[in-house]
Amino acid sequence: MQQIGFVLSPFPQVDGSVVTNKIVFGENADAASFDAVTGLPATVDIGWTFEAGAWVPPVDVRGLDERRRIAGISLRQACAAAITRGFQSAALGAIHFYPSDEASQRNMALATGGGPLWCASDDAWALAPHDPGQIAGVLADFTAHRVWAQTHLDSLLAQVDAATSGEAIDAITWE
Repeated sequence: MQQIGFVLSPFPQVDGSVVTNKIVFGENADAASFDAVTGLPATVDIGWTFEAGAWVPPVDVRGLDERRRIAGISLRQACAAAITRGFQSAALGAIHFYPSDEASQRNMALATGGGPLWCASDDAWALAPHDPGQIAGVLADFTAHRVWAQTHLDSLLAQVDAATSGEAIDAITWE
């Protein structure tokens, strides 16, 4: 017994230059014959348009919005990681590396009157004494580091917003 309406593959139905529907043929459908008669490949789907002699898929705005949202999350996480990764300062007269995780940021803010801060010189960590002027220098260098990261993030987010394809959005990274 033959099943009527058994679906082999759907084919596009065109209204003007826009695909508006998918036509479903039964088990005896011949994709090659359909393509030859209509000039439409079976891969063309609803929303595709015929432009400059070629079938063009629609821009999936919702897809781009979702990609933008995901890119924004990723870039914000990268910015936060960059800020808390540490920074360099010459407040002690030579370049030292300072941690900038949340606890270290609180310690810097609380030490404005002077006091010890963790820092590294040539990978040797020490709790080094800092006078108020040196603390102010460390805080200024941290602020410059943080503002650089935030400005970089702002620039990248503007690029994401301006991107017109998923590939362009995916190409925007922190580095």
